[in-house]
Amino acid sequence: MIAGTRGPSLTRSLLRAVTLALGAGTLWGFLSAWVGTKAMDARSGGRASTYEVLAVGTDGTPLVQSYSTDDRGVTEVTFHEPGGRVRDVPGRSGLVGAISLPGEPAERGAAGMPGAWWARIRPFVDDTKPDHVWYFVHDGRADGSGEFVGYDRPSNREIGRLGLAGFREGPVSPAERIPVRGEVALNFNSWSSAPFSVRTTGPWSIHPGTRDIPPHLAFVPSGNDLRVADLAARTMASPFKAPEPIVSVGVPTVWSYYGFGKEPPATPPVLVRTGSAVYRLDRDFKVTGTFTIPAGIEPRSQISWYELEDGRALVECVHGPDLGVGLPVDGRPVTIYRVAADGTVAGSSEITLRNGASLPRTGRAELALGALTIPSPAVLLGIGAFLVATFEPRRSLGPALSTLLSTGWPVIAAIPAVAALLAAGAWWWARRFGLSPRERAAWALLVLLLGVPGLVGFLLHRRWPSRVSCPACGERTACDHDSCTRCGAAFPAPALNGTEIFA
Repeated sequence: MIAGTRGPSLTRSLLRAVTLALGAGTLWGFLSAWVGTKAMDARSGGRASTYEVLAVGTDGTPLVQSYSTDDRGVTEVTFHEPGGRVRDVPGRSGLVGAISLPGEPAERGAAGMPGAWWARIRPFVDDTKPDHVWYFVHDGRADGSGEFVGYDRPSNREIGRLGLAGFREGPVSPAERIPVRGEVALNFNSWSSAPFSVRTTGPWSIHPGTRDIPPHLAFVPSGNDLRVADLAARTMASPFKAPEPIVSVGVPTVWSYYGFGKEPPATPPVLVRTGSAVYRLDRDFKVTGTFTIPAGIEPRSQISWYELEDGRALVECVHGPDLGVGLPVDGRPVTIYRVAADGTVAGSSEITLRNGASLPRTGRAELALGALTIPSPAVLLGIGAFLVATFEPRRSLGPALSTLLSTGWPVIAAIPAVAALLAAGAWWWARRFGLSPRERAAWALLVLLLGVPGLVGFLLHRRWPSRVSCPACGERTACDHDSCTRCGAAFPAPALNGTEIFA
């Protein structure tokens, strides 16, 4: 037998294996994605990918706005009624703009806390003083609060602050801060008629019409209270109190900003959404209509409100979360409610809007393709965390990943299950070659975390020796050991053949 020599340390071996695993995983991912894309393209046969959204004509007719993109990347926009009849729409002037009302957050308590810094800051403009800009700054806490801070843009000088007790030239006291639930403060709902964000880079000036809600009014959902900050007068009021906590507010955008339909003949309403209803408020904040949200509508679903000239409205409710694996990826069902001026439902209809897939697939199939492309539990978890942090900064990692796992657990669970089988195989392989229990545990853990790429790195990080039978017990073991790993019997020295050189 050949006497064993001490090889590289376990740490160096693990680092070498991880490097090989990363390379193998990258190659595997590219090849899997390429093969999957080619297979899907071959099955689609060059069919156009169509994405559809709901639109409403100025006459109150619900329309389907279709964006069809062919294999050359050319997109065609068309409009048709739900029954299929094609409509000629002269741009935005022939459509009614939607007022968006986000629903309840996915998780209560500390959901989305703490948010990204830019998600906790909302800018507002004072249309009476174009050089002044105000920011509502939230503390990022689940049961937190915020305040308005004003600045003079040419000089960057702080104007002052606005809280529950009104204007202050200096900091407001903790008791004067405006209470706003964290998950409500961090959603993407606009609180004024000027839809600016902290990332807006264009002109900050906006010119409201006589019937528009002026941008210097900021509508803050503060528990059950709707608080209105008048940034021009620098005052704070609470003109409306809901019977339950406010989830979101809907403020119609200044008409000239988008140019939807005709200029409104009267001041449009402000909408207040709670868990069970949407309240329609007039200019004096009196309730003119109450739309009771149907029991079948998911509380987290977004509501899109299309206000018509005669006080009626069309209300679009999306069914279920968009990431649900049970829903087909190529279509999402929505219900359209015809709502009278007092908020009562006059009728409803359901349509399915296409999501842009050229083939009918389900969310579970999408997850299966992702599992094939990234067959590594640790890498998959890391990518999921990165995507949540990048595209959903207002949600915390735990609830976001929990939602994904709860909807797609059969497919996602297959990844660690396969990794566990491979880890058991790595343990068995390491035992066959006489590795110590500590080494076997380290390699099994590596393969469990990295999955298929980890197994590739484990097998390729070294040259595995030949295995021979022990003359004492017959157990086959690696020939780079001085003794049998099973019975401990020493291996005999290699037989001399007369060609040895002794120093």
